[in-house]
Amino acid sequence: MDKNKRRNLIMIAVIFMVIAAMVLSVFIVINRRNTGTGSSEDTLELTDVQKITVADLEANYPASAPAVVDYYYRINQALFKYDCSQDEIKQLAHQEWMLFDEELQELNPRDKLVSVTNAEVNQKKADGLTIASYVIPTAREINDTLITVNGQEVVNANVIVTMKKGQVRYSYYYTFVLRKDDDKRWKILGFEETGTSQQQ
Repeated sequence: MDKNKRRNLIMIAVIFMVIAAMVLSVFIVINRRNTGTGSSEDTLELTDVQKITVADLEANYPASAPAVVDYYYRINQALFKYDCSQDEIKQLAHQEWMLFDEELQELNPRDKLVSVTNAEVNQKKADGLTIASYVIPTAREINDTLITVNGQEVVNANVIVTMKKGQVRYSYYYTFVLRKDDDKRWKILGFEETGTSQQQ
Protein backbone atom coordinates (compact mmCIF):
# COMPACT_ATOMS: atom_id res chain seq x y z
CA MET A 1 0.00 0.00 0.00
CA ASP A 2 1.49 3.32 -1.00
CA LYS A 3 1.92 6.28 1.31
CA ASN A 4 -0.99 8.29 -0.15
CA LYS A 5 -3.51 5.50 0.41
CA ARG A 6 -2.22 4.92 3.94
CA ARG A 7 -2.41 8.68 4.67
CA ASN A 8 -5.99 8.80 3.33
CA LEU A 9 -7.05 5.82 5.45
CA ILE A 10 -5.51 7.37 8.57
CA MET A 11 -7.24 10.67 7.77
CA ILE A 12 -10.61 8.94 7.33
CA ALA A 13 -10.13 7.00 10.58
CA VAL A 14 -9.28 10.22 12.47
CA ILE A 15 -12.33 11.99 11.01
CA PHE A 16 -14.60 9.08 12.05
CA MET A 17 -13.12 9.11 15.57
CA VAL A 18 -13.71 12.88 15.88
CA ILE A 19 -17.30 12.51 14.64
CA ALA A 20 -17.90 9.57 17.03
CA ALA A 21 -16.50 11.61 19.95
CA MET A 22 -18.77 14.56 19.06
CA VAL A 23 -21.86 12.33 18.83
CA LEU A 24 -20.98 10.70 22.17
CA SER A 25 -20.48 14.13 23.80
CA VAL A 26 -23.86 15.36 22.54
CA PHE A 27 -25.52 12.17 23.79
CA ILE A 28 -23.95 12.58 27.26
CA VAL A 29 -25.03 16.24 27.53
CA ILE A 30 -28.62 15.42 26.50
CA ASN A 31 -28.73 12.45 28.87
CA ARG A 32 -27.46 14.54 31.81
CA ARG A 33 -30.06 17.23 31.14
CA ASN A 34 -32.85 14.66 31.07
CA THR A 35 -31.75 12.82 34.22
CA GLY A 36 -30.55 15.88 36.11
CA THR A 37 -27.30 14.20 37.20
CA GLY A 38 -23.64 14.64 36.56
CA SER A 39 -23.57 18.35 35.83
CA SER A 40 -21.58 20.68 38.04
CA GLU A 41 -24.50 23.12 37.80
CA ASP A 42 -26.94 20.63 39.34
CA THR A 43 -27.93 21.53 42.89
CA LEU A 44 -29.64 19.47 45.52
CA GLU A 45 -33.03 21.03 46.24
CA LEU A 46 -33.70 21.39 49.97
CA THR A 47 -37.12 20.62 51.42
CA ASP A 48 -39.02 23.33 53.30
CA VAL A 49 -38.03 21.65 56.57
CA GLN A 50 -34.34 21.50 55.61
CA LYS A 51 -34.31 25.15 54.54
CA ILE A 52 -35.33 26.05 58.10
CA THR A 53 -33.18 23.54 59.99
CA VAL A 54 -29.96 24.42 58.14
CA ALA A 55 -30.45 28.19 58.55
CA ASP A 56 -27.81 29.85 60.75
CA LEU A 57 -29.84 32.30 62.82
CA GLU A 58 -26.73 33.57 64.57
CA ALA A 59 -25.37 34.82 61.25
CA ASN A 60 -28.65 35.51 59.42
CA TYR A 61 -31.26 36.53 61.97
CA PRO A 62 -34.55 37.95 60.62
CA ALA A 63 -34.05 41.67 60.13
CA SER A 64 -37.39 43.04 61.40
CA ALA A 65 -40.20 42.28 63.85
CA PRO A 66 -42.55 41.11 61.03
CA ALA A 67 -39.77 38.87 59.66
CA VAL A 68 -39.32 37.24 63.09
CA VAL A 69 -43.05 36.46 63.37
CA ASP A 70 -43.10 35.23 59.77
CA TYR A 71 -40.17 32.89 60.48
CA TYR A 72 -41.96 31.63 63.59
CA TYR A 73 -44.96 30.68 61.48
CA ARG A 74 -42.84 29.18 58.70
CA ILE A 75 -41.46 26.83 61.37
CA ASN A 76 -44.93 25.96 62.64
CA GLN A 77 -46.31 25.50 59.14
CA ALA A 78 -43.52 23.02 58.42
CA LEU A 79 -44.18 21.18 61.70
CA PHE A 80 -47.88 20.68 60.98
CA LYS A 81 -47.67 20.16 57.21
CA TYR A 82 -44.95 17.52 56.93
CA ASP A 83 -44.28 14.18 58.58
CA CYS A 84 -41.17 15.30 60.41
CA SER A 85 -38.83 12.87 62.09
CA GLN A 86 -38.08 13.28 65.79
CA ASP A 87 -34.72 14.79 64.88
CA GLU A 88 -36.37 17.30 62.53
CA ILE A 89 -38.92 18.27 65.21
CA LYS A 90 -36.04 18.83 67.62
CA GLN A 91 -34.18 20.99 65.09
CA LEU A 92 -37.30 23.01 64.21
CA ALA A 93 -38.06 23.55 67.91
CA HIS A 94 -34.47 24.74 68.39
CA GLN A 95 -34.88 27.29 65.57
CA GLU A 96 -38.11 28.48 67.20
CA TRP A 97 -36.35 28.76 70.57
CA MET A 98 -33.69 30.96 68.94
CA LEU A 99 -36.43 33.51 68.17
CA PHE A 100 -37.37 33.78 71.85
CA ASP A 101 -36.31 36.58 74.19
CA GLU A 102 -34.03 35.46 77.05
CA GLU A 103 -36.95 35.66 79.50
CA LEU A 104 -39.09 33.41 77.33
CA GLN A 105 -36.16 31.03 76.85
CA GLU A 106 -35.79 30.75 80.63
CA LEU A 107 -39.50 29.91 80.95
CA ASN A 108 -39.21 27.40 78.09
CA PRO A 109 -35.89 25.53 78.26
CA ARG A 110 -34.96 23.94 74.96
CA ASP A 111 -35.70 20.34 76.04
CA LYS A 112 -39.09 21.36 77.42
CA LEU A 113 -39.93 23.19 74.19
CA VAL A 114 -39.05 20.10 72.14
CA SER A 115 -41.37 17.99 74.30
CA VAL A 116 -44.22 20.54 74.13
CA THR A 117 -43.75 20.98 70.36
CA ASN A 118 -43.83 17.21 69.82
CA ALA A 119 -47.06 16.88 71.80
CA GLU A 120 -48.64 19.83 69.97
CA VAL A 121 -47.70 18.45 66.56
CA ASN A 122 -49.17 15.04 67.45
CA GLN A 123 -52.37 16.65 68.75
CA LYS A 124 -52.85 18.90 65.71
CA LYS A 125 -52.24 15.98 63.35
CA ALA A 126 -54.66 13.78 65.33
CA ASP A 127 -57.22 16.59 64.99
CA GLY A 128 -56.46 16.85 61.27
CA LEU A 129 -55.41 20.51 61.53
CA THR A 130 -52.84 22.27 59.36
CA ILE A 131 -51.88 25.92 59.00
CA ALA A 132 -53.46 27.06 55.74
CA SER A 133 -52.24 30.65 55.94
CA TYR A 134 -51.32 33.48 58.27
CA VAL A 135 -51.47 37.25 58.09
CA ILE A 136 -48.81 39.38 59.75
CA PRO A 137 -49.04 43.15 60.16
CA THR A 138 -46.74 45.35 58.12
CA ALA A 139 -43.60 46.87 59.61
CA ARG A 140 -45.38 50.23 59.70
CA GLU A 141 -48.36 48.81 61.60
CA ILE A 142 -46.04 47.12 64.09
CA ASN A 143 -43.88 50.24 64.47
CA ASP A 144 -47.04 52.21 65.40
CA THR A 145 -47.19 50.09 68.58
CA LEU A 146 -43.60 50.87 69.58
CA ILE A 147 -43.01 51.76 73.22
CA THR A 148 -39.91 51.84 75.39
CA VAL A 149 -39.87 49.81 78.61
CA ASN A 150 -36.83 50.04 80.89
CA GLY A 151 -34.81 51.42 78.00
CA GLN A 152 -35.75 48.59 75.61
CA GLU A 153 -37.97 48.87 72.55
CA VAL A 154 -41.12 46.75 72.61
CA VAL A 155 -43.75 46.22 69.89
CA ASN A 156 -46.97 44.24 69.43
CA ALA A 157 -47.96 42.23 66.38
CA ASN A 158 -51.56 41.07 65.89
CA VAL A 159 -51.55 37.93 63.76
CA ILE A 160 -54.39 35.99 62.13
CA VAL A 161 -53.72 32.29 61.60
CA THR A 162 -56.06 30.20 59.46
CA MET A 163 -56.11 26.54 60.39
CA LYS A 164 -57.75 24.02 58.08
CA LYS A 165 -59.53 20.79 58.92
CA GLY A 166 -60.84 19.19 55.76
CA GLN A 167 -62.92 21.89 54.07
CA VAL A 168 -63.53 23.83 57.30
CA ARG A 169 -61.32 26.78 58.19
CA TYR A 170 -60.79 28.31 61.60
CA SER A 171 -59.25 31.70 62.28
CA TYR A 172 -57.12 32.13 65.38
CA TYR A 173 -56.10 35.59 66.55
CA TYR A 174 -52.82 36.09 68.40
CA THR A 175 -51.00 39.06 69.86
CA PHE A 176 -47.21 38.77 69.87
CA VAL A 177 -45.00 40.95 72.03
CA LEU A 178 -41.46 41.44 70.74
CA ARG A 179 -38.53 43.14 72.43
CA LYS A 180 -35.30 44.31 70.88
CA ASP A 181 -32.26 42.74 72.54
CA ASP A 182 -28.77 44.19 73.09
CA ASP A 183 -27.79 43.09 69.56
CA LYS A 184 -30.75 45.06 68.11
CA ARG A 185 -32.56 41.86 67.20
CA TRP A 186 -36.30 41.55 67.70
CA LYS A 187 -37.07 38.60 69.97
CA ILE A 188 -40.43 37.10 70.92
CA LEU A 189 -41.15 38.02 74.53
CA GLY A 190 -44.53 36.30 74.57
CA PHE A 191 -47.81 35.76 72.76
CA GLU A 192 -51.40 34.94 73.57
CA GLU A 193 -54.47 33.76 71.72
CA THR A 194 -57.04 36.55 71.74
CA GLY A 195 -59.91 34.88 69.87
CA THR A 196 -61.13 32.31 67.35
CA SER A 197 -63.78 32.13 64.67
CA GLN A 198 -65.01 29.53 62.19
CA GLN A 199 -65.13 30.44 58.51
CA GLN A 200 -68.08 29.16 56.52
